[in-house]
Order: sequence, then C-alpha cells, then structure tokens
Amino acid sequence: MTPQFRWPSLSYALRDAIESDIGRVTKTVSLPWTRSAPYAAVLRTRTHRPVVLKAAPECHKAAEYVRREAIVSPRVAHVAPAFVGAYNAGGWVATLAAFHDARFADLTPGSADLPRVARVLGAVSRPYAGPSLPRLCDRWPDAALSAEDRSSLGGFTLLHTNLHRTNLLVYKETWGPRVHIVGWGRAVLGPRWAELAMFYRELRRADHTAHAAHAWLAQFPTWRKALPGRLTVLARAMQRDASPRDRAVWAELIS
Repeated sequence: MTPQFRWPSLSYALRDAIESDIGRVTKTVSLPWTRSAPYAAVLRTRTHRPVVLKAAPECHKAAEYVRREAIVSPRVAHVAPAFVGAYNAGGWVATLAAFHDARFADLTPGSADLPRVARVLGAVSRPYAGPSLPRLCDRWPDAALSAEDRSSLGGFTLLHTNLHRTNLLVYKETWGPRVHIVGWGRAVLGPRWAELAMFYRELRRADHTAHAAHAWLAQFPTWRKALPGRLTVLARAMQRDASPRDRAVWAELIS
C-alpha cells in the first residue's frame, strides 16, 4: 500500500499516547510494502527499542485490519514479534510491535528458508481462544457459497490467510535464523488445512512446479488428510477475485 500519511500528520492524541509509552520519536522509516494499513513505519526513540507502528483513521477501510491485528497479535507471540500495545486515540486506531532487522523469506525451490517456514507453519496452526473473529467463509457473499460449502470451510483454527513472503520475516538469533509471521490483519477462523491450501499459491508464485508444491505441503499431516472436495470449494471461492495467473493456480486444486 502506498503510504498515505506521515508521522506528523497522525492525530496529536495518537502521537502523544504512543510517545508516552516509548519516548519522543526521533526517526521514522516507512514500510511501503505493508498493505494492511495506510500508515506503517518503524519508529525510533532514544529510550525504547525500535517498534513497528501500523495505524489507520477509524473511518478508513483498513481500520478493521488494524483492530484485528490488535486482537490476534498478543495470541501469536510464539511465532510473531513481541506485541507492544494497541491504541484508539484522536480518531485513529494503531498497533505497536517489536521491530527486528530482518529480510523477507526466500520461498524459491531449494531455499534454506523453506525448512524454517515449515517449522513456523506447523507451530501456528492451533485452535483459537479469544475475542470473536470473522470466519473464513464470511469473505464471500451468501450467493457465492452454498450452506454445504460454508460448512466445508468451517473450523476454529486461527488462519493468517496472507502468508506472502513479505509477511514471513527472517532474522538472526544466537542459534541461527528464525522466521516470524507478521501482518495478522486479515486473520480469520477456519479449517486447519486452509492455511496450507492458501500457501500453495505462494509456493507456485515462487516458481515451484505444481508437483513440487504438493510434495512440499505433503510434509504436513493436515494437508495429507485434506479432503479433495473441500479443497475444491476453497479453490473455487479464491478464484472469484483472483488475477488470471492466480485463477490458473487455484484451478490446480480443483478436482
């Protein structure tokens, strides 16, 4: 998302609330690849470790994504940067999370990041217990899915649903590189296999063949047990607003 705001243009009440927690902001660096908020930047102060701020006016369509990230982020601390806080001030909603000097994951065939990504994907698939979240099937209008289709997409597992490489950050720890998942603003509840089905598209975008993508996903028991008919329901739904290239990818999961 192209940055629409700068730090001085955020409401005074929001900036004051944030600086009351982390100290006076001395430098900001925008994160132009972040699509879930009209303002996303790394904030630096002299008294606090760097943090990532995502913010949106309450009336902006992205405000829902920021609010959802505020709900989910504290509950995924095992796979995400430390959550610092959430704000609702001066007509804005915002989240703060710890910043790590990281790079985007390399998802291409043979990449050393792929086993790291597999570990974090295995760790993130847990039943969700927390405030209400939208269901995966709610993404599509009633006319797009039958009652049976909606039942096929039902479940209580927390799904990220947008595991693009820019949301998979690799950073160094003393024992080696680690992957964090960021960008939880589109999280929903659904069946565990759906996260892997959506990641199939990312593997294909990263130049894996269809056969290789299936083989990589086969390391997960949830994928091996996924019913073809349910994969077909999701794939057809995902085709509705997809680009021509992605529609062809989703067609590969239709049986």
